[in-house]
Amino acid sequence: MKTFCPEISQLLIIILIIVSAFAPFPASGAQGIKVKSVEAYPTFECIGLRLVYEGDSDSNAVANVRYRGIGKTEWRQALPLGRIKGNRFAGSIFFLDSGTDYEVEIEVTDPAGVTNGKRAVPVRTRSERFQEGGGREYYVDPAGADSGEGTAINPFRTIQKAVDHSQPGDIIWVLPGVYREAVEVRTSGREDAYIAIKALKKGVIISGADQNYEDLEKSGRWRAEKEGYIYSTAPGYETRYVAADGERLYHYLTRQEFDNFICGEPGGWYQGKEGKRLYVRLSSNENPDKHSMQIAARDAGFHIKGADYIIIEGFEIRDFGKETPGAGVHLDGAAWCVIRNCSIHGMNSGIMLSEPESEGNLVESCEIWDTSLSRWPWAMTKSRDEEGAGVMSFSGGRGNVVRSCRMYNLFDGLSPSNWGKQWTEALNCDWDVYDNEIFDIRDDVIEPEGPCINFRIWNNYCHDIFAGVSLAPINCGPTYMMYNVLHDHSYLSIKYNGVGPGLCYIFHNTIYTSNQAVDALRSVDRIEGQVFRNNIFCGDGLAINALKRPSAANDFDYDTWYNLDNQWLKSYTGTDEKRLFQFGGETIFSLKTLQDLFGWEMHGLYDDPHFVDAGSGNLKLKSDSPCIDNGQLLPNINDNFKGNAPDMGAYEWGSLLRGRFPLGCQPRGR
Repeated sequence: MKTFCPEISQLLIIILIIVSAFAPFPASGAQGIKVKSVEAYPTFECIGLRLVYEGDSDSNAVANVRYRGIGKTEWRQALPLGRIKGNRFAGSIFFLDSGTDYEVEIEVTDPAGVTNGKRAVPVRTRSERFQEGGGREYYVDPAGADSGEGTAINPFRTIQKAVDHSQPGDIIWVLPGVYREAVEVRTSGREDAYIAIKALKKGVIISGADQNYEDLEKSGRWRAEKEGYIYSTAPGYETRYVAADGERLYHYLTRQEFDNFICGEPGGWYQGKEGKRLYVRLSSNENPDKHSMQIAARDAGFHIKGADYIIIEGFEIRDFGKETPGAGVHLDGAAWCVIRNCSIHGMNSGIMLSEPESEGNLVESCEIWDTSLSRWPWAMTKSRDEEGAGVMSFSGGRGNVVRSCRMYNLFDGLSPSNWGKQWTEALNCDWDVYDNEIFDIRDDVIEPEGPCINFRIWNNYCHDIFAGVSLAPINCGPTYMMYNVLHDHSYLSIKYNGVGPGLCYIFHNTIYTSNQAVDALRSVDRIEGQVFRNNIFCGDGLAINALKRPSAANDFDYDTWYNLDNQWLKSYTGTDEKRLFQFGGETIFSLKTLQDLFGWEMHGLYDDPHFVDAGSGNLKLKSDSPCIDNGQLLPNINDNFKGNAPDMGAYEWGSLLRGRFPLGCQPRGR
């Protein structure tokens, strides 16, 4: 995707600025560095690198990286590795071809001396060709029978029956219809012979809802209570999800909450612990018998339990969450699985990953969504069953990829985090999240929290959101956030909260909000360990509002900051002079003052970026934008710039790419 720029000398200067700006000069008697080991971990388009060393007592060594395809003569420069805790360097190479062999060379330099300083590592990126077929083909039809043979003529009745028969290389074809089952997969495929479970055509629904309440023909299940607008039933089990005509109802945890009916539309429910009687009140006060009611009687559409090399494709999966909050697909210690072209809704988590063995899974071209959450107060959805995500990973492993998905009307878009295991490096590292559209989000678009070594977020288009990317905390890093568009956040664009010491690279993002009094960048905690380059931040309020004074050791440069000319700001400050930055109680009115105080943004701009049409979400640059040709060269990140230098922001002016995604968006898995 990126083309090598021949101006190597200038790029190497930039590398040294980014990595060594704050490193001390070698002290007398300083100990040199010895490289002990190097690891290369590939995904489809990236390679994550980790280097372990000893020595380097004055912390001034630099680990430069270059790479080339096997058989190629020309080397390409990548960003150098960043220093992380535990006597290590780490970093990533981007925009590679899948299923391709590369040679990566890491060269470590140190004025005090180097041992084993140059390492060449061969590595092959993951292939996008998932080998399926070669075994038996089974068929499933709602009109079939599990006593049958599973053939096209004599199909099985349930998906579970076909799954129980499956072996590596088998394909299970599921015909249209509603399948009320929770499918458990325990048999693994192989890398050369996946087990594939596929919808034969559209209209294949995996439902967790109780048919007794969903079918309108089965009326008389609800009893009117004395209030006249509350109705109850006895399903015979506890549940954690109830909806009316596909619209989620709010789950009140106590009878007092339920009686207060704080959340209103479209209604709410409460279930007593004794007798398990379920109480429902619709905002219309109608009898639920008049509606198709979804009461979850199962926990997960597909529970892939310790099985590897499984493909799930083409299903609508809905209304799950009985004993657990519910998941469409639960990857439970499952590795190298593919979930694609699925529509998943009506549960806590569209995709759930658990256990460190859940490695290398791919979620692509899925639509994951929910209903009603935007109607309810944020505090009534936080720490409740409503606090879910499109992709949730409390304890998932390395190398998982989420791409080309649409996620909306959820609490969080993606939540790969575990507050109880924030330092466990077996979890949530080497992830790639890219080419996704994420919108109407109640809390965070993406919240990678924990070690997050080589966690990469790029080329996502996100709009109408509460908060953007939560780096709260990154305890190790490096985490990369680049070429993303965050449009119209109502609270935070990047969240810093409970900040860890991890390294984050924030490159080429365009962040804009027109919401009144909302800042372009707002931090509720101390900002540290950040490298900002070539971003645009534009808000109605302050350009940066940090409630605590940031560390001067952050590296901010070549960014554009701007706050809009709105009357409320003048009336709030009592002056026509804008407040540009605020750190704690300290107000900074000019970019020059910021440069003098922190040494930041020596090449930065305070100027209107001149978007094409910000109101409609078109944040590409007009031809007269001051952001054009004012960015900094970053090897392997922006080598294919147009003009005299890279542009600031996510979009390169003059690019032939069309659409809202800064780097284009390739349809996948269809």
